[in-house]
Amino acid sequence: EVSLGQHTANASRRVTTAPTVSSGYSPDARLLFDPHGGPAGRHVEFFPEPTVAELDGLARTAGLHRGSADASVEVRRTTLRLVRALRIVFGPEVEGDAARYTPLVKGIGALERLRSNDAALSRYTPFRMELWTAAAELA
Repeated sequence: EVSLGQHTANASRRVTTAPTVSSGYSPDARLLFDPHGGPAGRHVEFFPEPTVAELDGLARTAGLHRGSADASVEVRRTTLRLVRALRIVFGPEVEGDAARYTPLVKGIGALERLRSNDAALSRYTPFRMELWTAAAELA
């Protein structure tokens, strides 16, 4: 479900540089294979995603989980989806600035709670970037 670069960052708990497309290396060259008609390949940094314990804390901050017990697998999946959305919009570096990141987590958690409590939306789709875009356009 995640790219090899993201998986490597998660497993190593380190920032990892990896290509976005198939690549090859030799002593004389580095190659990126671009798909015909697709986006150009590039090397990007992948930051480790939150651990299970960190997801539980973020779920509490987002208002998706209460108490000291572990969050459910579903709540962790939802929280990770929200973390990934924040990374798409603000970049992974925002996680290092608690004064900025905490309100973002609370805000996206509020948006997720609105979605999950809406009978017209909750039965059809999990949180998606299209929902973010629609909410931003209404603001």
